[in-house]
Amino acid sequence: MDDGSRLPHRGPAKVIDWIQGLFSGVFHFFKGEQEDSVTEKEIISMVDEAHEKGVLQKDEAEMIQNIFAFEDKEVGVVMTHRSSVAAFAMDDLLKDVVNHMMEEENSRYPVCGEDMDDIRGLIHYKDALKFFTQNPWAKFKPLKELPGLIRKATFVPETRHIGQLFRTMQARQVHMAVVVDEYGQTAGIVTMEDLIEEIVGDIFDEYDESRDTFRTQVDNSIIIDGLASLDDVEQELDIEFGDVEMETLNGYLTELLGHIPSREDLDKEIVANGYRFKILSLGNRTIGRVRAEKINDKETKGESEKCQDIQNSQT
Repeated sequence: MDDGSRLPHRGPAKVIDWIQGLFSGVFHFFKGEQEDSVTEKEIISMVDEAHEKGVLQKDEAEMIQNIFAFEDKEVGVVMTHRSSVAAFAMDDLLKDVVNHMMEEENSRYPVCGEDMDDIRGLIHYKDALKFFTQNPWAKFKPLKELPGLIRKATFVPETRHIGQLFRTMQARQVHMAVVVDEYGQTAGIVTMEDLIEEIVGDIFDEYDESRDTFRTQVDNSIIIDGLASLDDVEQELDIEFGDVEMETLNGYLTELLGHIPSREDLDKEIVANGYRFKILSLGNRTIGRVRAEKINDKETKGESEKCQDIQNSQT
């Protein structure tokens, strides 16, 4: 049952009426008498004062302020940058796609042709899993040979305001869009959840994995974000990387690999600094997540000479 106090479904551009109705008592409290119209600047001022006087809770005040900021932000500010986007290739086998999806936390992924600047469409986890279970013959087929599995992608410029994009995605029932820059190259992706979080803050459900940089597992191994700084990794694992030029774990492990990470590197293990680092996921030409497992002294002797070279050559 709708009590009339919920955010209207028409989108952020229409919420001024909702705010005026919901907080009409607040307006009356501060202005003595309700005016015929209230400007955005006046509302923000009243919200700040209402929060200071305890009429509004902090999260309530922040949400209202976020609504007004919503219309002015550009997509490029809230998108996930291409370097952090997990995507599949048209040549990837369905079985590999499904296996990778089961290890990840996302429900939708871009599908690329030659590279990230050649996005052919999107693939949904539910679609892939359903197709996989209903068509055993398809598991060893590449995505390009499975018509109907890849959905059409929506492309938007990174300069588009997110209020406008929200209304477009809502009307078209689109949950993910590909963001392109002024040269038509892929800048990143944006989801409906990204846009809503600009108002209400981070959204988690029972299927979301923790977004922490470090996650200790039951076997005492640690899942680490590839973009974690080496300083933080040193503290977490109680190790020293030495005076190296790289700033992130991704950069360090990529140097050890000797090449830009690709699909062939998934599940590859790199022994370094007394730990075995297993590559679990990839971004765009980056290592997404790794599992770090402490190894014994005998295994430590098998560390690659290249690892030692990196540490020694930059000291």
